[in-house]
Amino acid sequence: MKKVVDLVLKMHDNFPMDIKIVNESHSNTDFIINNSNFIKISDHAKAAINIALRDGLSLEQLKQQGEFPKNPDTFSKKQLRNIQAESRASSGEERITIDQRLATKVLLGQLSLQDAIGLYKDSKSKLNNEANRGTS
Repeated sequence: MKKVVDLVLKMHDNFPMDIKIVNESHSNTDFIINNSNFIKISDHAKAAINIALRDGLSLEQLKQQGEFPKNPDTFSKKQLRNIQAESRASSGEERITIDQRLATKVLLGQLSLQDAIGLYKDSKSKLNNEANRGTS
């Protein structure tokens, strides 16, 4: 969710909008015009309409409640491993696995995955350069 919100916030500079976080559960079941004979839309569209019509909390309200952004200690090892696996897949032939510190920053939305991969590569490059200078 944080990645989507960050993207929308970047767009906000050009297109001002009110962002609300809503509960999406049961979004296919409470469609207002479900039995209409003149409107035919897919279940996905019905769910999107239901979600858009729901009340939600603004990002400021979530921050005040302490729910957004998440605390880094709340991420599971599985979530971190998934981001690390994504880094391997996204880095192509290099197959770079970012460390848990960078994976946490990606989950918090502080870094994009590509930025984390770049930082990891830079840090490894610096270490290699320092090691090479030490052996000369």
